[in-house]
Amino acid sequence: MSRSLALYVSRLFLARFAMCLLALAGLLQLLDLLDSAKDILARENSGLSTIFYYARLRFPSLIVQMGTVATLLAALITLVTLVQRNEIIAMKAIGISYFTLLLTFTPAAAVVAAFHFAVGEWVAPHTDRELQLWWEATAPRGEDSPVNRSISWVRRADVIVAVTSIRLPGTHLEGLRIFDLDDAGELTMVTLAERADYVDGRWRLEEVQEIDRRADSRQLASAVWQTDLKPVDFAELALPPRQYSIASLVSLSERSKVGARNVRFYDAMLQKKFATPVATFLMVLIAAPVAQTSRRRGGTGYAFGLGVIIGFAFFVTDGLVLVAGESGMFPTAFAAWAPTILFTSVAGTILVHTER
Repeated sequence: MSRSLALYVSRLFLARFAMCLLALAGLLQLLDLLDSAKDILARENSGLSTIFYYARLRFPSLIVQMGTVATLLAALITLVTLVQRNEIIAMKAIGISYFTLLLTFTPAAAVVAAFHFAVGEWVAPHTDRELQLWWEATAPRGEDSPVNRSISWVRRADVIVAVTSIRLPGTHLEGLRIFDLDDAGELTMVTLAERADYVDGRWRLEEVQEIDRRADSRQLASAVWQTDLKPVDFAELALPPRQYSIASLVSLSERSKVGARNVRFYDAMLQKKFATPVATFLMVLIAAPVAQTSRRRGGTGYAFGLGVIIGFAFFVTDGLVLVAGESGMFPTAFAAWAPTILFTSVAGTILVHTER
């Protein structure tokens, strides 16, 4: 593989990737700002700087969402450009095969995969958490202010907790229901509390009702909840699951950390963390036979459209299989990796057939 050719192709691909990623993420950012502008400007001390602050914290997660799509479009645009300039014909004339040309995409694809992984692992989880904390801290506090309430469930080996409302950073809970279990997993006590506050390293419950296994009940004005659960455990429930870090997903999937969902869900997300960067190379493979076809069929529009359709089919299949894996219908490893392996096989078969 020629080093100069690899540098040339990498420069073309990376430039188009940056252009597509910024365009797609920027479009989503604009739509999100238009949809959320009223709520953003209702924050305390709001202004133009508030909008920029919100956009800065929201942008990394949009980068993660659109990274794979931008890779597909960048690969299509790069290869179609090479076909239109007759550069692929020139390469073949000097003995460079189409497969060798595709290998020149490997360094650039590796850079894109590393970038996507780094943003999803080290940037987006922190900015999403900061956005959640800021959004809660600056929310208008008035009698007419709407309150969002949805039950969150927390599971431990010896306790199950249901919380109606969590105020970030997790130090204030409302609508608390605590189900204590014995070593055999049988219910021993149910504790109901209107609210709980984390003060001086412990949880203080207010307006408490305790019900034991004999259905005997007692009312308490306040009580101390002895547990190893911390505010950060409840604050995690407000974070979008797909923006957890690998360390958090490992702890959640191994039950060493509190989790609001089934362990299979976190295990599927953990597997997907590694499968998504690998899909970067698949996007190049999907685009490869399509760009080669454009010269033979007389139209880059047909080639580009076919590539987008194949990519769209991958994203739909990937999403459906992942949801099935999260629900337990498929093994989590299968759910995370099967679409990538399947479409890699299909794209490789089409590429071999096209080159004959």
